[in-house]
Amino acid sequence: MPVVRIGKDKQHAIYLLRGEANAWLGIRSKTHALSRYSVIEPETLQGLILADSTSGDFHYFEVLLPKRANWKQALFDRANRIKGFDIHFPYPPSGETGDEYICPDSFWTECATDPDRLDQEESHFRSFTINVLQDIVYPGCVIYDPACSTGSFSGYLKASLPQCIVLASDASLSMTQAARDKIDRAFVCDALRPALRDNSCDILICRFLNHEVMTTTLANKIFSKMVPLIKHNGKIIIYGHTPILIDVPRIIQKYGMTLTSSLAHSEIPNGLFQYYIVGFH
Repeated sequence: MPVVRIGKDKQHAIYLLRGEANAWLGIRSKTHALSRYSVIEPETLQGLILADSTSGDFHYFEVLLPKRANWKQALFDRANRIKGFDIHFPYPPSGETGDEYICPDSFWTECATDPDRLDQEESHFRSFTINVLQDIVYPGCVIYDPACSTGSFSGYLKASLPQCIVLASDASLSMTQAARDKIDRAFVCDALRPALRDNSCDILICRFLNHEVMTTTLANKIFSKMVPLIKHNGKIIIYGHTPILIDVPRIIQKYGMTLTSSLAHSEIPNGLFQYYIVGFH
């Protein structure tokens, strides 16, 4: 059986496509000019994991390669069609000290001055989210984006769903100031200390529990703070430009929540991206 060797300095590119009691190995990479960091393309699959081990500075995966010529695309099509598949990145990127790498504040300040760069990368998130929400929102529905960045996404929600109340916040003052040009209900707030009351939101958009944004420990803490904000019949939508830090299918069991969706399909580029929708039983 083939063995795939991956250095620990590249381990953040490892992803697992999980489903049907199996785990398939993938190594995220850009395969062409239209590739996006958040979209996993079929070409990046390596095979069905039979065994794995770690030795020194390398991870080793023994994989099985299906005989079917187009097995990668066929697997992606099945994962998109059948509930129960998800994509998980087990290793966040590391900094020079070996700790989880976090983007410095200067990065977010720069993003606030050049919002188009982020906006272009999230067009697939915007269109898919609107399609999802159109089927579940109602007049007066409260949608909260607690990491609104430049406010482009929240502003898009407000324009597309005028019957809803859209709230937005960010820990960065510069980001919040940029957001207020697009949505008036934007405020500065630390996600660890939510400004909203419990049971006050119908839809919560979590697009910041991700690699390079915060540590895994912090992501789990913030998620625990976000859950009480949701009404009994509300939903939490989780995605992001970078991989999601928390293992959503496992962590939601702790809160008595159920998984409605875990993946979404992108046409350009062709692939799948993490997109979790969770709610209460």
